[in-house]
Amino acid sequence: MAGDFKKALIRVAQGKPLLWDGAIGTMLMKAGLQSGECPEVWNRDKPDAVADVSRAYAEAGADVVT
Repeated sequence: MAGDFKKALIRVAQGKPLLWDGAIGTMLMKAGLQSGECPEVWNRDKPDAVADVSRAYAEAGADVVT
């Protein structure tokens, strides 16, 4: 992970943008999160679904996934 941070610093120093993840809540809703349901609870109850969303953003080229 430290290597990823260094790569990000190099990109910024070169004037290149960092690509961040997108609408995590929207993606969780596509995965089954119901309107009004607390998405943070999914970190505990459905960690695989949350990890899948984060992984999808990383695979799509995001430099930063929060």
